[in-house]
Amino acid sequence: GENEIVDLDVEDAPNGATVTVEATPQSPEVTEEKGQPSEASQQTAVPISDTKKSKPPLEFEQKRARLCRKLEDLVNGFFEFGVSVVDFQQDSQPYVFKRINKIIKYMREIDEIKRTVDWGVPFDVLRLVDDAKNPDLFTRDFTERLAAENQFTNGKIQAFRDFHEMLEKELGEAFPEQLAQYKSIKDEIE
Repeated sequence: GENEIVDLDVEDAPNGATVTVEATPQSPEVTEEKGQPSEASQQTAVPISDTKKSKPPLEFEQKRARLCRKLEDLVNGFFEFGVSVVDFQQDSQPYVFKRINKIIKYMREIDEIKRTVDWGVPFDVLRLVDDAKNPDLFTRDFTERLAAENQFTNGKIQAFRDFHEMLEKELGEAFPEQLAQYKSIKDEIE
């Protein structure tokens, strides 16, 4: 069968609760129970206290997925608001207010999530978003720039190695005794 990925939103569950996941390809379902899970769902029950202990990858992915969902909700809310404003009529004013309140709710939820994370967004990414460009351009350009700088630096390192070998060869021909003394001191230090 197909693998199902189920996101758990454990932050909203009360302490001591157990989040039970019963997912089938036809109907994914998440329930919250107090105390022990039923025997049928014993294998899928995740105590919240155990979930919070496995912080790094699981908690990060849960927060990231939750933030992505909330941002998608906000974008959809703005779209719905835009549609309702374009078709605005006096009798649709409650509908517009409902959309505004929904946007405010989404922003409040994103603000709450923001307080629990410490991720940084590069300023260049924000500038691209403001310019209505794809933020993936930043990643591509940054990667290309790093590859070019890496290649340039590797070229410099190789040039210094070649110069060192050539200098050592020339010094060996011109000053063989001093070079032998230098190499013995160098070997002692290393």
